[in-house]
Amino acid sequence: MKKNEIEYNLIKKIDKGFGDTISRAIKTVTRGKIEECGGCTSRRETLNKLIPYKGK
Repeated sequence: MKKNEIEYNLIKKIDKGFGDTISRAIKTVTRGKIEECGGCTSRRETLNKLIPYKGK
């Protein structure tokens, strides 16, 4: 298995959908300085429903 495939499979196991991936990316880029608000949580959940990862 290639390194990219391993990383992709790991992300799919950690995140329920695209919203979780975006949320985690923002936390990484800002080094946790931006707190998730109610609107952010709502958008994350909506994106997870619209673009779920298979098996979640």
